[in-house]
Amino acid sequence: MTKLKQAVILAAGEGQRLRPFTSSRPKVMIKVANRPLLQYVVEALAKNGIRKLVIVVGYKKEQIQDFFGAGEKFGVDINYIVQRQQLGTAHALKQAQWLVKGQFLALAGDSLIEPQTIAPLMKSAANTILITQKENASKYGVIVCEDSRVKTITNGYAREESQWVSTGNYFFDDNIFNYIGQEVDQNEVFRSMLSEGIKLSAVKSEGQWLDIAYPWDILKVNDTALQALKPEVAGILEPGVYIKGPVSIGKGTVIMANSYLSGPLLIGSNCRIGPNACIFPSSSLGDN
Repeated sequence: MTKLKQAVILAAGEGQRLRPFTSSRPKVMIKVANRPLLQYVVEALAKNGIRKLVIVVGYKKEQIQDFFGAGEKFGVDINYIVQRQQLGTAHALKQAQWLVKGQFLALAGDSLIEPQTIAPLMKSAANTILITQKENASKYGVIVCEDSRVKTITNGYAREESQWVSTGNYFFDDNIFNYIGQEVDQNEVFRSMLSEGIKLSAVKSEGQWLDIAYPWDILKVNDTALQALKPEVAGILEPGVYIKGPVSIGKGTVIMANSYLSGPLLIGSNCRIGPNACIFPSSSLGDN
């Protein structure tokens, strides 16, 4: 097994179905449990030992670059490349052609993942798709496999032949850029490769993969992320405050008298809550 050292993260899109949330920020910077979606991806790579990252940016790219910088505080080395027109995932990946050599991971920057989610990809070979099961598979790229070999890939809203879907996370080598050519959609690239007899493999995800497509998905994903919350009280509690379940309170936050907090609940730094406020489970309050 080759030791992977590099990854490309696709983070150029707006996420139009998430408007109005994405009117002021790119989809990858929407916060779940007070962390941008893209941060989960960067941290998952770092914990798998992949520290050389290329992030493809576009829509409101300054927000991404200002937050992540060169990657030092996340233990990675980040280079940025701009996709000036958001034409599709294959087109976005092609922008990174001159910054990667040999084998690499290509990951979507707009899904909630954890380190073990992508661990199976680390043990794979080039041209492998990370897949997971979804009940409403027709919303995604449906994958039909035979003994881990991909037979067909169907775009969303077609007849479901399988509940296995593409997560948008891949293991490639730099030959993928030759297959992309002028194509803009990655599933079209895969279909072309299959028609030419090129082997595509699929590996099943062993960890969490949660996609946010619509505004109401944020609530569900935030709820899931908070299940791993570690209780911590770094702020000030006035008399009569009642805490039930796992609650994390940031520095400088004041919980005023007789407030009721029910976890899982995450409250950032420098907030003022109450008096007599009730906050219920699966809530996240950002800093300030």
